[in-house]
Amino acid sequence: MQMRRHRTSGSWFAIMAILVVLADAILWYRIFSDASSATASHGPGIYFLNVGSGDAELIDFGHGVRVLIDAGPAGTAAVHALDSISGPGDRSLALVIISCPEAGDFGGLAAIMDRYRIGAVAYGGRDASPGITAWPALLERLASQNIPLLTLGAGDRIRAGSAGEIDILSPDYRLAQGAAVLTDTGIVALARVRGLNALFAADIGTAIEHALVYRYRDALEAELLKAPRHGAKDSTGLALLEAASPRAVVIETGSGGLAGQPSDDVLSRIAMGTDAEVFRTDRDGTIAFFPVGERKFTAYSLP
Repeated sequence: MQMRRHRTSGSWFAIMAILVVLADAILWYRIFSDASSATASHGPGIYFLNVGSGDAELIDFGHGVRVLIDAGPAGTAAVHALDSISGPGDRSLALVIISCPEAGDFGGLAAIMDRYRIGAVAYGGRDASPGITAWPALLERLASQNIPLLTLGAGDRIRAGSAGEIDILSPDYRLAQGAAVLTDTGIVALARVRGLNALFAADIGTAIEHALVYRYRDALEAELLKAPRHGAKDSTGLALLEAASPRAVVIETGSGGLAGQPSDDVLSRIAMGTDAEVFRTDRDGTIAFFPVGERKFTAYSLP
């Protein structure tokens, strides 16, 4: 299907036209953020935020267009991390993607909503387990603030003009609704920012890793790989590592409840199956990757 290209323009507003392509329909969302005050200090790039026991990644396409994948656990860790890489007037997120409705992935969104304007929130269509009461509370708040809630699945694409795009690789509808393990329904996304590719593997298990490799093969290749399941022993298999062939693997882990992660087995597989450098948020803090040409980047630790 041919895609249209959208440009950011206007002296007062940066317009992000997000085009989500479904299997049988096209859904448009235009999300406006005040570009006159969007003065992010670091520029376009991909950030892995240090939020402790959880996940949070920021994709900055430039011109005030930013997409957050996950918000970390409850509390203000994600807010503080976002503040540290944002300009004084940059308080907007065009889209927040919740990869999986687990507390360590969406818990921090409530605090972010207190401080940042959010254009829309997306998830994979699978609700949290009944015991996670913060999930229905979040859905109620989104509705009360008229923030659109989108459902994303395999085959969908989010365009950010000529700056880049995000392809959703998993889950499809059957997996989202039928998987026995909630984390296997996590949104797996391949993002491209000005020539830099990053594969975000959520918290999927090895069975889903193998399914992705079988389905996409070389299309999984990316310079950056977000290791699934915080580097747990039963994740980040050789098949995924060889298909992605990353130059950097990022493991998001912290001291609060992720003891023993990353696993030595995972670190050994990364060393055996790739030439990638390993970055860890528990050791390196927030990690920023900036594109410097096609499939090239520079990396910085932002404690």
